[in-house]
Formats: sequence, structure tokens, C-alpha cells
Amino acid sequence: MTPTGRVYGGAQAVAKLLLSAGGAWTLAGAFLTLPPLRWAAHAVYRLVANNRRHLPGGPAGCTLPADRTRRA
Repeated sequence: MTPTGRVYGGAQAVAKLLLSAGGAWTLAGAFLTLPPLRWAAHAVYRLVANNRRHLPGGPAGCTLPADRTRRA
């Protein structure tokens, strides 16, 4: 959440976090806000988020119920 109360999610939240981190991270965050990279970052974020239960070290809390409808 920003100081003004705005909440970001997904790849946009990552970009905002990097922008606020300072140093070289700020540059990385700025690149993630550019349209071509922003679209790619969103796609990669969704891919990872939808498959996090398959990643090494994924906690049991990341497992989704079998009957959950898929959101994009």
C-alpha cells in the first residue's frame, strides 16, 4: 500500500516495490513500467502465480482446491 492508500497487485506491485527500493533496483522497476516489458512481466507473473504449487519450496498453503474456478 502506498502512503496515499493505493494498493497494487501482481507485476505492477513488483515494479512499484523495485522503484521504491533505490539504487539499480529503481532502474529495473522503471523498465517494468514500460508497455512492452509491463505486458511481459504480467504474463510471467501470472505463469508463476498459477503454477507456484509446482515450484520447489512451495508451501502447502499455495495449493488450490481442485474445484476452484480459474481466474486470469
